[in-house]
Amino acid sequence: MAKKRGNLFEQYIDKLVLGLSVFVSLGLLWVFLLSQPYTVEYGAEKVGPGDLDRAITTNAQRLKSRLEEPPEPVPPYVPPNVTERFENPIQYAQVPSWELTQPGIREQALEEKRLYRLPDMPMLSNLEAVRIRTVAYVPTQPLDQNLPYDKAPVELGDVDLVTVQTSLDISTLYRSFEQSFDSPVVRPQWRDSDLARPVFGAVDLERRTMQDDGSWGSWERVRPPRTDYLAGLLDVPRDPSKMLDIELKKNQLKRFEYMRHVLQPDPYDFASPHEVWLTPSLHEEYVRLAQREQEQKLREQREQERERLEREREARSRTTTTTRTQPGRVDPGMRDATARGGRDRLRPGTDPRRGDSMMEDSYYYQEGMGGIRRPGQPPKKEETSQDILAKLADVMLKDNENLRNRQEPLLIWAHDDSITQAGVYQYRLRVGVFNPILGKEWVANNQADLNDRVFLFTQYTEPTEPITVEDREYFFPMQVVADARDTVEIKVARYHLGRWRTNDFTVRSGEPIGRELEVEPTLPLADAGRGMDPRAMAYYEGMGTGMPTGPEKIDFRTGAVLVDVQASATWETPGARLSRQEIQEILYAETGGDIERFAVSSRNWPGEVRSLHERIKQSEDRGPVKYVQRSHYRTQRQTAAQSRLQNQMDPYRGMDPRMMDRRF
Repeated sequence: MAKKRGNLFEQYIDKLVLGLSVFVSLGLLWVFLLSQPYTVEYGAEKVGPGDLDRAITTNAQRLKSRLEEPPEPVPPYVPPNVTERFENPIQYAQVPSWELTQPGIREQALEEKRLYRLPDMPMLSNLEAVRIRTVAYVPTQPLDQNLPYDKAPVELGDVDLVTVQTSLDISTLYRSFEQSFDSPVVRPQWRDSDLARPVFGAVDLERRTMQDDGSWGSWERVRPPRTDYLAGLLDVPRDPSKMLDIELKKNQLKRFEYMRHVLQPDPYDFASPHEVWLTPSLHEEYVRLAQREQEQKLREQREQERERLEREREARSRTTTTTRTQPGRVDPGMRDATARGGRDRLRPGTDPRRGDSMMEDSYYYQEGMGGIRRPGQPPKKEETSQDILAKLADVMLKDNENLRNRQEPLLIWAHDDSITQAGVYQYRLRVGVFNPILGKEWVANNQADLNDRVFLFTQYTEPTEPITVEDREYFFPMQVVADARDTVEIKVARYHLGRWRTNDFTVRSGEPIGRELEVEPTLPLADAGRGMDPRAMAYYEGMGTGMPTGPEKIDFRTGAVLVDVQASATWETPGARLSRQEIQEILYAETGGDIERFAVSSRNWPGEVRSLHERIKQSEDRGPVKYVQRSHYRTQRQTAAQSRLQNQMDPYRGMDPRMMDRRF
């Protein structure tokens, strides 16, 4: 009982010593027996005494086998190109890897949140279009800002140039922008005159084609013409994520010459003296006046020829009368004329039927009291084709013109020279100005969809009137070759360098209609070289300045194949009788098309075909085109504009000097 009441430590000390002895024994067993303490590190692993010799032997055998292998071939030594280092030192320069900060990409200036209402774009009006087929100076290589059209190498080529014009109320556009960004309705701290200045960036011209069933196809955007040397430079991305490119293009288009190039692009330089480029609103009037002047010129030539014949007849009559008169006897008519002192002879500007001066009437044209003539302003001159040329200067933008001060609508036009197939087309266009707050989230809530639009576009115009573009090649079956029922003489016409050219081909069944020919160039008329561009003269004289020399190649291929010749019958009713008439027709097929019929001989053709054949014949009969210089029409327009300005400043310019002292 006394032991149980003793110290607790004394009661269990033996068990504690026994447990500690067991733990130490297990540790010594692990360290000195189980964990192999006698190991060394050989290579990348630890090995014991029994494995060390085996590891060394294995490694030695591996090294021996590697030494016994054949050596690997060494690539040939290439010495460094020391010469290239001298020729291109910048290429080998050690340039630090600096990264230049692009504007607008890194740290952005803190801008307060603003709120604007984007302006409404005015409607376009006065849509017109005109197509001109002619020979022009066509560039022979792609153009850019380093190679503009007026300095590029060119060759003669046929073009179908369509020009579409419209009018924009420019004053309304500026007022709308100022109202949105720089007006009293805008907070003073938000007003920005730079935002209030519209910058034109795009004129989108679109075209659609009439289908075979009479319906219209989808609208397609027209590419810039080949003469547009700034097309690549001024092509603005429509993706709002390309903000840096858009800003660069916008800054470029703030330059007046680039803006004018977008709104009023230059046309081709025409080589034909029979066609002149004008805006559609002026072209029709010019053609009408030019045709009237040509008719007047022909009438005057006929009148002069008639007067010449009358004078020759009167001269022969007087000669006959004089020989019949006795010597020394004077003809009474001549004696009366001598007595009158030659008063029957008319002074310049006198009308023999009125006996007064036409120059005086040109000045004293107003009637005073009692029918007495009084001085006044000279009568208004009748408008001529040269006046129409001068009008073009009025509608074109003046150098560095401030559009903000322009009160008249701005005439805008675009060209299409990409038509290669005959057909019926319609056009429409729209005008776009840069969105001044693109991507800034400054638009009103009801215009949130405009925040990411690069351009603020006007609405599309209504489609133009249908424009018909004819083929550049036709063929006409003339007659069936005698004693050969499957052979036909076919005349092929090709529009070539400003006029129609024709050639007769004898075609058998199964043969293609037409082929490419080498034709000796037909020389122009005797005065054709007067004022002609030397490059155009080289076409005929072989001067070798970039124009064709020697025989010219004309492609008379039509893409059609003669299938067969058949006889058919038609019934006609001349008068009251019904008669049967047999005609011959050719069967032909175009590439990928159905077999069609064409009557042989002009008397069997429809009226429109005979009319077309006659127009082609008249064009060919006019002879070679007398080409003009590239700068001919530009100089002509400038001269007409200067002459018109001088006439406006001095309405009496060109008056006879004898009348100058009677103007007042």
